Amino acid sequence: MQTIVKKLSYFPLTLTLAAVISGCDSNTAEIHWTSYGVPHIKANNYTALGKGLGYVMAQDRACNYLDGIITAKGERAKFLGAGINNANITSDFAYLHLATYQNAKTNFQQLDPRSQALMTGFTKGFNHAVQKNKHYAKECAALVQPIDQYDLYALNQSLNYWAFVEVFLAEIGSAQPTAPSANKRLLNKPDSFLDKMKGSNGWALGKAMTDSGKGMLLSNTHLPHGGKFAWYEAQLTIPDELNVYGSFLPGFVTPALGFNERFAWTHTWTNSTPGSVYTLTPAVDQALAYQYGNQVKPLQANNYQISVKQPNGSLSELSRTLYSSHYGPIIEFTAQGGFVSLKDGASQRSDQTDYWLKLALSQNVDDAIALNELGYRTGSQNIVMSDDQGNTFYADLASVPDLSATAWSIINAVPELRAWGGVLLDGSNPVFEWQQAVPFNQVPQRQSEHYVQNANESPWLVNIENPIVGYSPLYGPSEYPQSPRTRLSVAMLEQFKTSGKKVALGDLQHTMADKRIFQAELVIEDLIQRCQSYDQVQVNDETVNITQACQVLSNWDKKANIDSVGTHIFREYALQFYKIRDLASCNGQCWLTQFDPQDPVNTPAGLPAVSDPTTDLHLVALAKAVIQLNQANIPLNAPLGNIQSLVKGEAKYPIAGGYGDVTGSFSTVADNMSQNPANALTEKGYRINVGDSFIFLAEFTDQGVNGRSVLLYSQSNNPNSPHYFDQAPLIEGAQYKPIRFKQTDILTDEDYRFELVYIK
Repeated sequence: MQTIVKKLSYFPLTLTLAAVISGCDSNTAEIHWTSYGVPHIKANNYTALGKGLGYVMAQDRACNYLDGIITAKGERAKFLGAGINNANITSDFAYLHLATYQNAKTNFQQLDPRSQALMTGFTKGFNHAVQKNKHYAKECAALVQPIDQYDLYALNQSLNYWAFVEVFLAEIGSAQPTAPSANKRLLNKPDSFLDKMKGSNGWALGKAMTDSGKGMLLSNTHLPHGGKFAWYEAQLTIPDELNVYGSFLPGFVTPALGFNERFAWTHTWTNSTPGSVYTLTPAVDQALAYQYGNQVKPLQANNYQISVKQPNGSLSELSRTLYSSHYGPIIEFTAQGGFVSLKDGASQRSDQTDYWLKLALSQNVDDAIALNELGYRTGSQNIVMSDDQGNTFYADLASVPDLSATAWSIINAVPELRAWGGVLLDGSNPVFEWQQAVPFNQVPQRQSEHYVQNANESPWLVNIENPIVGYSPLYGPSEYPQSPRTRLSVAMLEQFKTSGKKVALGDLQHTMADKRIFQAELVIEDLIQRCQSYDQVQVNDETVNITQACQVLSNWDKKANIDSVGTHIFREYALQFYKIRDLASCNGQCWLTQFDPQDPVNTPAGLPAVSDPTTDLHLVALAKAVIQLNQANIPLNAPLGNIQSLVKGEAKYPIAGGYGDVTGSFSTVADNMSQNPANALTEKGYRINVGDSFIFLAEFTDQGVNGRSVLLYSQSNNPNSPHYFDQAPLIEGAQYKPIRFKQTDILTDEDYRFELVYIK
């Protein structure tokens, strides 16, 4: 293997990029680096393009990939040991039981040949870079091993688990008939705090609203800042074939969101349920078997063996038998002798890789819709798109089960099933069997010349003037109270629409920079009036003086900017409000104006009069917020930028932004999705490593597509790289970097560097 590197401060404009690779074979790729370490990869075929992509990924993100691959293959314990509370052991057995790697090997040959070429090339480029530059992966040296196309595809497919299966991974890897469960924890609804921290925002604006008369897109993803959901920004080009710019998740070989010359798309995580939880009635006369109509079906016993790294570096072998029904893995053996099993819709699909490639090749919204009509789905995301003709489109493309009309009639007639909206099913009744996802003509979808949007709610208010109703309950409810983040999203779009001013790229940038807190806009005046009337609140045995907190809130700008003073008080109040409400109930104390489905943006709103200050939900929540901040030694009058930082390793940078669905912030930041954010505050303040991640804005014009972007945690995970944390300063005021998409913009970038990579 050989790498030819040419580093130039400039590149003659008379020499086109196409000329550089003229005559090159499938072993050669060009890397045109621009500011902030963004690679623009060019090759004359998909294999070479994949090699270039794998090469740059290994330089910047080797550890992300290697860690994700050993997870998908069920080898975490082999390389990292048993883990805390045997977490790696449980994970390995779960992924083996899901047959993630086995299915990847089986299904790889069914992929489009272009996808196969990209993946095969990627692994060659990745291995070459790691072998040549082992220091790239020194933080995960124990994981370094050659990877192949099946490893990469397994990692890609494992990302589909988030929407449904991932919630049950611990049970999938450990459920045993000798340890039956005595509770219904598995069937509890999602934790309310974590649910509020979910997120992404997607806007597509059509020709009736834009200054150019063409389409625009805003993509604001909210994901953890590391691991298998860490974004990477790049451009891929094959002359006269493919030219796409966007962001990649580990395992992806084309962007999961991005744009080409004529078409742009983003996605948001779905609020739907792409799978089913089945309860199974045990057979009367046969152990480890269940009733299925008039039949008795035995559970399938699957024996697995893993290697576990010991403290002295040696390996020991561990075996475990796990069970499956014909639906899928058993996740619980009940104390009553029954079983609980899963069937996942997203895992039934193996063509998502092809879908993302064909989406990148689409020339307009109609091309993309045609793919969906052919059966392509994301598996677990909503799609939001626009094009240069000013068209927009939204659809929930999660693999939602297509239950029969008979099944739904039974669900609606049985209270326990009705309460779960079709997620929990009687697996012993064959009527609840499903074989496919909801057909595309029944998928919630909307086109508009004005806008479509989604902020992780159900499809109902994608466009408030033309709401979507009548979809399967598995996509979520309709005509229900929206999160304050969704309400703000719709409110801002409607303000654009009714202002009479056409929207330009700078307006989208202002949307991201103007850190409004919508929940505060709804209640702050009433909350201030409350705390001015009652300056002391009893919380358990403690009398809390809320005077200073009240004074700070009365002068607060109701935003989450760097210099905002009071954001943290309102945030902690909102967290306490939801905690109290979820543990007890509103009892008429939550809102003055109740939810009205005819006015879903402005309701519910306001606070009711205080009936008893000793038990008033809002006074108690504010007092608990003061206690929380005092315990963390956080001054009540601290500017947000003094106590909230974007963190990466030992580096940190002040960051604006609010707590998404908790406070109604469009721009969402959080401490850690795996922890209850109410307990995440320390004297170090808010250490942000979840939320706003890759953000891009795109505008089609007569001169082509213009865009701006920022990747909050930057391109490289190598602490010695100049691009380890160099984009952090761009987040203040949403001063994003210009996207270098056109050839002339790439070649004239002030930090331009050219690298010719030859990999056999």
